[in-house]
Amino acid sequence: MATSNTGANPPLADWPLYWFAILEKAVEQGDHVSAARAHRELGRLGVRVAYGRPPANESEARHAD
Repeated sequence: MATSNTGANPPLADWPLYWFAILEKAVEQGDHVSAARAHRELGRLGVRVAYGRPPANESEARHAD
């Protein structure tokens, strides 16, 4: 059964997926200004994003916290 959307959609500025896409593109392009803005906007929406390399082995993973 399809659901009905009776309310208006929130503006793009309130969609975490929008800001995550902006962040990904900015990081790929080395655009630090846009990446910082996207990171701030995600924080405003309650989303925490951390970038970094994954641990090389299990020992590092346990000590990462």
